[in-house]
Amino acid sequence: MKPFLAVLLLLLGSVPALAQVPGGAPAAAANGEWKDADLAAMGEGGYQSTTLVTAAYSFIWVMVLVFVASVWLRSRRLHQDLAELEARIARGQTEG
Repeated sequence: MKPFLAVLLLLLGSVPALAQVPGGAPAAAANGEWKDADLAAMGEGGYQSTTLVTAAYSFIWVMVLVFVASVWLRSRRLHQDLAELEARIARGQTEG
């Protein structure tokens, strides 16, 4: 499980680097002001913002659910180990 988490963290950490605009910072107008993006260049094939937001929230919720499930399973395993240890201690006290 640890190698999986390490790879996942590495991939998530590289997302900002992969999202960089080629050539550095976004282009500014000649007078130093920001210029608007050319949305017409995207054409009909561009993604809708609602689609991207939905995908982002879905990814976050899936990751939260995976984390909660992982913690729940580890907690359950810990309780089983604790019950087994308590049973061993009780057997040891009655034998001796």
